[in-house]
Amino acid sequence: PEIEPVLVRIVRQVLDDDIDGTTSGFKLLSALFLLVDGQMSRIRLLSSEPPFYRRLAALSHAALIHRQLMNSEVDSDSFYEWAFAARGGEHNLQSLVDMMREPHWSPGFGTAGHIKLNFYERISRAAKKHERNIKNSELAKLVSETEPKGTRYFYPPCPLDGTTERGQCLPIDILDSLEAQVSAGKVSPSSFVVLVDSVRRFRIGLEQAELAARALRSCGYQLTNTKDKAEFLMMLRSLASVASVTRSRGLADELIKVMRVHRNKVRLGVSMEEEMVICLEAAASRENMDDWAEFVGNWVTELAFGDWGNGGKWEFHMQLRYLCLIVPELWTSCDRAYAALTAQQNHIQVGSAFSVKA
Repeated sequence: PEIEPVLVRIVRQVLDDDIDGTTSGFKLLSALFLLVDGQMSRIRLLSSEPPFYRRLAALSHAALIHRQLMNSEVDSDSFYEWAFAARGGEHNLQSLVDMMREPHWSPGFGTAGHIKLNFYERISRAAKKHERNIKNSELAKLVSETEPKGTRYFYPPCPLDGTTERGQCLPIDILDSLEAQVSAGKVSPSSFVVLVDSVRRFRIGLEQAELAARALRSCGYQLTNTKDKAEFLMMLRSLASVASVTRSRGLADELIKVMRVHRNKVRLGVSMEEEMVICLEAAASRENMDDWAEFVGNWVTELAFGDWGNGGKWEFHMQLRYLCLIVPELWTSCDRAYAALTAQQNHIQVGSAFSVKA
């Protein structure tokens, strides 16, 4: 009983943190986490260990810095923008690579909102476990009143939960709804809503991923009902996530064909970097490093030799170079793509030099 007031204050501090405010502790922690994790990726620290080793070290180091910065008048918004610009790209690419070994972790789970939800989940679990000890107390009331409504509320994994399957088996009613939705005649983003909504909450099997793959084949990979680029990318990334979590090679292969069909559609205007993200998420359908590197290499080579003009090729070239540095196995499968991009950059630079001279 003596420590209950302290626990109440800690829980209130977690629950009352405004992640959209300029003094958010969670936003600051998120910025520090991606900053440290991105730097550790850059210098390949703990690169031979499982990904959660590096993320544990990054979280610990971020927490130490956080303790010092909380006593200063730091603007969380400005610091987050600076940290993301400094190491956000490295953190995101490393997290996408990590999905091969830990498919349940995603780069987006390091954001302030997700970290806060994870804190709350741990508090909630502890409260339920020791329910008899805190019954009718202020602490029990505080936790129950702030619990998110709905029995299917999604708690994202924490940085150390990348290998853990979360949730229960897919309920029969949701399974029936999923099959009806995906098997409908017209294929659109709404066809995959139940599947995408269930993948992080319940255990999805290869059978459900194959349903999505079959739907994509049935429409000839033509997704004509997408409203705009944002909806298209959201759907493709979500399906890539399904492929990674279920280790569905079939669905990942179908996503390549979807991108091939839609690659040069002006209305969508998907960039090389955006397609690379989908590629890396879908690649996690391969558990073996050789298979993973081959999948990435084939997709990246197709991108490198595609008709993109000069737009975005410099950034893509730098992105590919970084990927090969943190995963040396990619040099073999991406060598043609890297050589082509290097040659194109050299040609552009020589052409620019002649133009300036003229």
